[in-house]
Amino acid sequence: MSNSRILIVEDEGIIAKDIQNTLNRSGYSVVGIASSGEEAIKKAMEIHPDLVLMDIVLKGAMDGVEAAEHIRDHFDIPVVYLTAYSDDTTLQRAKITEPFGYILKPFQEKELYTTIEMAIYKHTTQRKLKESEQWLATTLKSIGDAVIATNVNKLITFMNPVAEALTGWKQEEAIGKPLKDVFKVINEKTGKQADDPVAKVLSEGVIVGLANHTLLIARDGTKRPVDDSGAPIRDDKGKIIGVVLVFRDITERKIAVEQLRASEERHRSVVDNINVGIALISRNMEILALNNQMKKWYPDIDISQKSICYKSFNKPSINDACLNCPVCITLNDGEVHESVLDRIADNKVRNYRVISSPLKDKKGKIIAAIEMIEDITDQKKAQEALQRSELKYRELVQNANSIILRMDSQGNVTFFNEFAQQFFGYTEDEILGKNVVGSIVPKTDSELRNLAAMIRDIGLNPEEYANNENENMRKDGGRIWVAWTNKAIYDKDGNIVEILCVGNDVTERKLLERQLLQALKMESIGTLAGGVAHDFNNLLMGILGNASLMLMNTDPADPNRNRLKSIEKQVENGSKLTSQLLGYARKGKYELKHINLNQLVKDTSELFSRTRKDISIYLELSPDLFVAEADKGQIEQVLWNLYVNAADAMPGGGDFILKTFNTDHKNMKGRLYVPKPGRYVVLAVTDTGVGMDKKIQQRIFDPFFTTKDMGRGTGLGLASAYGIIKGHDGYIDVESRKGEGATFSIYLPASEKKIAKAAKITEKLLKGTETVLLVDDEEIILDVGRDLLKAMGCRVITARDGREAVEMYQKNQDDIDIVILDMIMPNISGGDTYDRLKEIKPHIKVLLSSGYSIDGQATDILNRGCNGFIQKPFTINKLSAAIRQILDKKLIFRH
Repeated sequence: MSNSRILIVEDEGIIAKDIQNTLNRSGYSVVGIASSGEEAIKKAMEIHPDLVLMDIVLKGAMDGVEAAEHIRDHFDIPVVYLTAYSDDTTLQRAKITEPFGYILKPFQEKELYTTIEMAIYKHTTQRKLKESEQWLATTLKSIGDAVIATNVNKLITFMNPVAEALTGWKQEEAIGKPLKDVFKVINEKTGKQADDPVAKVLSEGVIVGLANHTLLIARDGTKRPVDDSGAPIRDDKGKIIGVVLVFRDITERKIAVEQLRASEERHRSVVDNINVGIALISRNMEILALNNQMKKWYPDIDISQKSICYKSFNKPSINDACLNCPVCITLNDGEVHESVLDRIADNKVRNYRVISSPLKDKKGKIIAAIEMIEDITDQKKAQEALQRSELKYRELVQNANSIILRMDSQGNVTFFNEFAQQFFGYTEDEILGKNVVGSIVPKTDSELRNLAAMIRDIGLNPEEYANNENENMRKDGGRIWVAWTNKAIYDKDGNIVEILCVGNDVTERKLLERQLLQALKMESIGTLAGGVAHDFNNLLMGILGNASLMLMNTDPADPNRNRLKSIEKQVENGSKLTSQLLGYARKGKYELKHINLNQLVKDTSELFSRTRKDISIYLELSPDLFVAEADKGQIEQVLWNLYVNAADAMPGGGDFILKTFNTDHKNMKGRLYVPKPGRYVVLAVTDTGVGMDKKIQQRIFDPFFTTKDMGRGTGLGLASAYGIIKGHDGYIDVESRKGEGATFSIYLPASEKKIAKAAKITEKLLKGTETVLLVDDEEIILDVGRDLLKAMGCRVITARDGREAVEMYQKNQDDIDIVILDMIMPNISGGDTYDRLKEIKPHIKVLLSSGYSIDGQATDILNRGCNGFIQKPFTINKLSAAIRQILDKKLIFRH
């Protein structure tokens, strides 16, 4: 008994209820009752029942026939009519809606049950059939092959999209047309109409295919090669009711087959026409195939006789495989092997290269070996001749007294003769394969030429560099100059493959040229500087003499007296500049004495260290240093000029190394000068500053040349140092690289005499007044300052650094009237110390003290509220005045 869901459409309520009870007794589920056509459509849409029992005559605008038609078209729900009318007109209208049953009132319960069950079964069957047809149609339309179906009269009943594309006919146009009008096929070679496959299928009832070389002519005349098959369509009784024709476009397949055939022909042609013998050898060592070259060498071999290779290829024949036969090894391990064999041909021994490779099936099993035999007799003779020639050439090149090398177009070394190895310091293993740039050629030379770019240009245009001179470098970093002759080596196509370079050392000639130019330049500049200094000194002498005369006759109370003393001081400053010019010109006054250069370096560097505490100074002084005969004041001036130069090169601090040692002229090679024979005392001054390039180094000793900003340097410091050292018959030079610091080396002639150590000069203490907290990290400043302040009547508290100063002030802030604060200290600087003291007491009185000028850091601290500045060294009068004016709330700066 079914449990189907039923919708009842009946406008008579009693009848509808009676039908519902009947259906319930039969096991059906009544899911709704509608009394009009509109209501029936609405409920069908909402509950979608399995079946609708529809009364044909309904009250309202829509009768049962209209409602049934709408339900069928929109919801696919089977409808069974219930009606008391059986006239033809009603029946005809009802038939149009394709109902699944028709029951006349009154009816029996069994009749109702039977009609409903048959209607549901019929609807289910039709739906499955429709789904099957849709699936089949979709499949036929989706497959890659073209499909055409016909009936037994050869009229087309179906075409899928691929068939439409190949024939040029649309399905709706082709259906009902004879197959021969749509599916036109001819023989490709004869051009005649091909056999009709459908006729054969209908007559014999078997699957048939088209003959080879069949062309399909499309509706637009396009011809395509096709491959097809035809099969009968049978009904459920096995009767043929039509034919299905399946075909495909094989254009691409034909092209691939043709390409494969052409490729095979080309390969076969190559194999048969090369001068290499090729044989196919089975696992039993039988000869399976020979190319034309092998047939020429062995015309007596008959492949059909299954000849054994080692018996057929050897004259006279042997009875076992050849010793170390590569074919035997390949058949055993499946790898490629090679050997060289000597065989007698035409009563002469000839050399053959034999290469064997495996031939495997799809599973990787070795089924045979391919043996390739090449006659290399002439090649071997030529190679031996070439080796003899190369040996002679190598002996000539290796024994030459010139640098000979070869490099490729990229600059990579391919040959380096023995002389080149000795000259540059590289072994052959070290240099071969390396690029010349970075090994024997620096990227830039001392003349700032881009040698890396030059090497690239030589590789591209060697003719433009047939002869050139450039700076080279040895393995140890030493620089030398080489004159090169370059010649390109081309291959047969005209491409540059290598460049032959032959070089000779011209370092000494280049050095002499530089020495001459440097000497001429320095001599001319020195003459000019000496003349200017002489004339300027004459002018200063006149000014100073007149100022002195005026001072003698000026009353101390005269307001012009201070102006005259200022003129006198400015003249003294001007005389310092002229003394530097005269030092450069080597026309200054010298008082030659035996000096201890070590002691001079110690004294001046110690003083210098106090001015730049952010620079770490290291002394490496030779204990057995020779004595030098020199003007102590002039040498001190040289040292100070070098110190100032190093300090300017290290604005943020750094390392400063002063080294002394002994040497002689033999160890002073490679310079721009030729030193006089003898012993020398050397001072090497090295900084870790900004360094300089070659261009600046060439002008570093020129008068008035400076890299400083306008107003910060005269350009006479190093120029005067150069003149002073030259005036002592010594030498000075510089080594530096940009960003890597600089080293100035001074060479002074050594004296044979010995001197005693110089005594240290003691400091003279000055007196002062007032009460202060004295802060300085130098013990001597604390000692001297304490005595000065006590002499001025102050109670003194001292601190050795910023941290101690803060602690001392925290404890004694109510007792301290003023703080004298050093600006440069380790750990906590003077500026940071001032900020911390000001946090303790905002109105603190602080006098900033420093060996620096008021510029730079001092100005920054003063701008933050510091009360005054006094520059070291200072007199007691200047100190007392500075303290008094600050305590009297007058901001003061003392220099």
